[in-house]
Amino acid sequence: MKITIITVNLNNKTGLQKTINSIVSQSCKDFEWIVIDGGSTDGGKEIIEAYSKHISKWVSEPDKGIFDGMNKGIKIAKEDYLLFLNSGDILANNEVIENIYKDNLKEDIIIYDILMNDGKKELKKDLSNLKKYSIASFLFSSTFPHQSTLIKRDLFHHAGLYDLKHRYVSDWIFFWKACIDYNASFIYKEGTILSIYDMSGISTQNRDKAKKERKDFLQNYYPPRINSIIKNNYKKEKEQLNLSSPLFKALYRALLWLSNKF
Repeated sequence: MKITIITVNLNNKTGLQKTINSIVSQSCKDFEWIVIDGGSTDGGKEIIEAYSKHISKWVSEPDKGIFDGMNKGIKIAKEDYLLFLNSGDILANNEVIENIYKDNLKEDIIIYDILMNDGKKELKKDLSNLKKYSIASFLFSSTFPHQSTLIKRDLFHHAGLYDLKHRYVSDWIFFWKACIDYNASFIYKEGTILSIYDMSGISTQNRDKAKKERKDFLQNYYPPRINSIIKNNYKKEKEQLNLSSPLFKALYRALLWLSNKF
């Protein structure tokens, strides 16, 4: 198992420096690192040049946005697994890559825990539903954090590159196609934090637009009958989880007790 880290940047000099510091500080140096800059004019290109001896490949030129930059990185990556760590995002500690190599996992998609940094505090993203829902129901309501997920490079040959028609949810669309259409294998390494995500990113700041893009994709990708099955299955699983929760059971017992008292 070997990893290619792909970093996409555009006019985020401060965030880029954070990401660079995190990557060059890794105890294990045996990985490929590609930096795709969209033609920054804030000094970002000069920072990349200053650290070029640590970078396997880099380019600075105008592109069509973050997912176009990620696609450029995919096309020139050489290693088994890809990790997208964009400017502002950092690895959780200096031993992350070394510890990942020790795991030596083989699944198509390897999901790790992630911390979300909003500039004031760090919160752990709740991925517990990965172990409760079917994969279709999980992805219907959530997604894998691409900043903390390893993806087999060959999977992009099957599921395709990131869709540039969708500005906010192309990573989610890829995961949906890979897992639902191509039955990609995946594993959730619960308890292992891989990265810390900078929440100032484009999709975080446009939640309503991202939600609409998801809905539009499913409506256009599947006929109405299939969409109805997906939605109903999610609702059914959610209801079953709520009914089996300790809180619901406690409330139910309390209602039974009250009904017997009156």
